[in-house]
Amino acid sequence: MHSYLSPAKLNLFFRVLHKRLDGYHEIVSLFQAIDLCDRLYFIPSRADRITCTDSTIPVDEKNLVVRALACFRAHFPMPAISIHIEKKIPIQGGFGGGSGNAATTLWALNELSGQPATVETLIALGASIGSDVPFFFSLGTAYCTGRGEILEPFTLPSPLSGYLAKPHY
Repeated sequence: MHSYLSPAKLNLFFRVLHKRLDGYHEIVSLFQAIDLCDRLYFIPSRADRITCTDSTIPVDEKNLVVRALACFRAHFPMPAISIHIEKKIPIQGGFGGGSGNAATTLWALNELSGQPATVETLIALGASIGSDVPFFFSLGTAYCTGRGEILEPFTLPSPLSGYLAKPHY
């Protein structure tokens, strides 16, 4: 069994510009990875299986981990695997939990397969899964444009600290 942390992100600012011809919106944002993380476990298996500690999260093709597994396997052969998601990042909170899980899945599958893909290839695969996925291959802070997939490294002038709260409705 191999385990990987999958961090959340904050949008330090987020501006929606115009709608693009491909249906997405052009954005400008500053993304920051934070130390709130899910943990993903990768276990060799006889058949692919995705499970999650949060029963409200679908484990079918709606789940970005399922899409990441299918995307990676479409480009690189690999044996069946079981992936378990230990969910800590609040869902639908804007923290990029699903996108981070997809990026972590691509990264882990690449490592477990002997690293057939470059980071650039993983970023491109991630962009095909979701707009926020490429960010999670950055070094933690990035100025993002396009639909979120164009990243420029960014250094904050000083460390940030704060509290996150998500109400239970």
